Amino acid sequence: MPREQEVSLLDSFHALLSELPGVISDRVHLFSLELTQNTQALGKILILLLLSVILAGSAWLALCVGLGTGAIRLGMHWGAVVILEISINLALAYWALSKVINLKKVMGFPVTLRNLTVVTGAGNNLSASAIEQNGEKKDENLDMDIEQERDIEEERESMNAEPILDSSRSH
Repeated sequence: MPREQEVSLLDSFHALLSELPGVISDRVHLFSLELTQNTQALGKILILLLLSVILAGSAWLALCVGLGTGAIRLGMHWGAVVILEISINLALAYWALSKVINLKKVMGFPVTLRNLTVVTGAGNNLSASAIEQNGEKKDENLDMDIEQERDIEEERESMNAEPILDSSRSH
């Protein structure tokens, strides 16, 4: 009787193994279809975003021309109007660039890197990004700068996003 159970268990195991490629193939095919659909949607989103930027830019130009013309008709010198409009545009460009730089800090996966910390037997903390291929640590990449963490927290709060969870509080 135990011999029959071994055979049926072995047969079940072989049947399971024979079904496994089909299951994996189905999952990969589904992933491929969804990836294609998402790629097409992303392409359409980018085209519509580009169209929106072009339309917003032309509306901004029309607004600047209208305000500039109105200021000139009210007696302001045309040179002063041009300098004022250039100054306003440069100030807005600086503001937008500073926001991009702050968002770049969020894209560095700081929480993931902090959570991928290895504690060695000697008690040294080695971040995953600080370990070279030969296993030595890079001292300059061990800890994330506290100032940078504060900037990231402030940016997330200003974007009304969930605050970053401190890994020391989660343990």
